[in-house]
Amino acid sequence: MGHHHHHHGDAICIFRELQCLTPRGRYDIRIYPTFLHLHGKTFDYKIPYTTVLRLFLLPHKDQRQMFFVISLDPPIKQGQTRYHFLILLFSKDEDISLTLNMNEEEVEKRFEGRLTKNMSGSLYEMVSRVMKALVNRKITVPGNFQGHSGAQCITCSYKASSGLLYPLERGFIYVHKPPVHIRFDEISFVNFARGTTTTRSFDFEIETKQGTQYTFSSIEREEYGKLFDFVNAKKLNIKNRGL
Repeated sequence: MGHHHHHHGDAICIFRELQCLTPRGRYDIRIYPTFLHLHGKTFDYKIPYTTVLRLFLLPHKDQRQMFFVISLDPPIKQGQTRYHFLILLFSKDEDISLTLNMNEEEVEKRFEGRLTKNMSGSLYEMVSRVMKALVNRKITVPGNFQGHSGAQCITCSYKASSGLLYPLERGFIYVHKPPVHIRFDEISFVNFARGTTTTRSFDFEIETKQGTQYTFSSIEREEYGKLFDFVNAKKLNIKNRGL
C-alpha cells in the first residue's frame, strides 16, 4: 500500500489556455477544492466558489461554439473595472482527457458519482461538469425558445455592440459586451418598438421594477412573432407602443 500524498496546495485539475471573452484573453483555470484560480498574462484572480451565483451553458448561434458563463457576486475587480461575469468561449469539437488529482476514494467521497477520476469528452462539457460539481449549482441552459433560424437566441445590438440575447426559463441573458442577466421576477414590463433605423427590424425594451431600462435593438423582423409568443407565454407585462 503506497501512500499517495495529497496536500491542499494541489489543484484538483487544470484547464490550460481557455479562451475568455470577459475578462478578455487566454487563461489557465486551476480548480481547487474551495476556489478557482484564473491565471493569465496580466491578470491573476482567485475566485471563491461561494461568490458564484449562477452557471450558464449557451450554444452560440453558429452551432459550432458554446459560451460558458459564470456570474459572480461580489464581482472580480481589475482597477476600476468590475467583472460580474466570467465568459468562456469553446469550440464544440475541442476534446480533452482529464485526470483529477485525487484518488478514486476521495473522488467518490467528495463528488458522489458526479465526477470520476478519469473523464473525457468535449472541453466545454468537462469544464462545465467540473464547475457544476465544485460550485454545487445547476447549470442554466436556454429554455424552449426557438428563434426564426432555429437557434435558441436572437441576434441584436446592445450599447453599440452586437451580441446574442437568450430567452431562458426564468429570465434573459445577453452575451457578451457587456453581459446582462435579467430575471423575469425583476421585470416591470417589456415593450416591442419600431426599429429606429429601418422597418426591417424592431427593438425589444425591458424595464425593471428598479426602473432600469435595457434596449436590445436591430432585431430582425422575422423574430417578432417568436419573441412575442415567448414573453406572452411567460406572462410578462407587454406595454406595446411600437409595432
